[in-house]
Amino acid sequence: MKNDNCISCGLPIKPCKYNPNKKYCSVECGRKYHYLVNIEKERAQCKEWYSKHRESEIQKNKEYREQNRELFEWYHNKIRFNGVKELIINRDGNKCIICNSTKRITVHHIDGTGNHNAKKEDAKKINNSLDNLLTMCGSCHTKLHHWQRRNNYKCKNIKEIKDWKGVDIVDGVPELHYITP
Repeated sequence: MKNDNCISCGLPIKPCKYNPNKKYCSVECGRKYHYLVNIEKERAQCKEWYSKHRESEIQKNKEYREQNRELFEWYHNKIRFNGVKELIINRDGNKCIICNSTKRITVHHIDGTGNHNAKKEDAKKINNSLDNLLTMCGSCHTKLHHWQRRNNYKCKNIKEIKDWKGVDIVDGVPELHYITP
């Protein structure tokens, strides 16, 4: 006896002269059932493939990044900093203006216009004036953005950032914690 209900959702299957042995009430139900039945098998296959090819994939990515490093750096410098990135880093002594670290140096836009997710047409709006850019290590840069997002506050000038250690909002007013000499 033929089952007249969909094996995926249990709804009645409408008869079809082209496929009298239909198991699903719709294409969507068939796909959903196939996905649910085979997802673990596909995940295991992907995991197995990745474990076999992990080292070669990592090596390919490293080689690609190394081969294209100059291009990436040129594009990043040209689009996001109008070619002044190296000038800013040299101006600030090749070190973070907050902690004096020389590791993972980056350039920060004080006014927040240097969004790396910005569209190409928004690149014209980026303020790359020398007084809006400063050098920070990756750690201080990440911490600064975290504090700014958390407190919905943006530092307004280089002095505020040079003296910055953290920002708390107390009664709606930014309270800066300064590094003591």
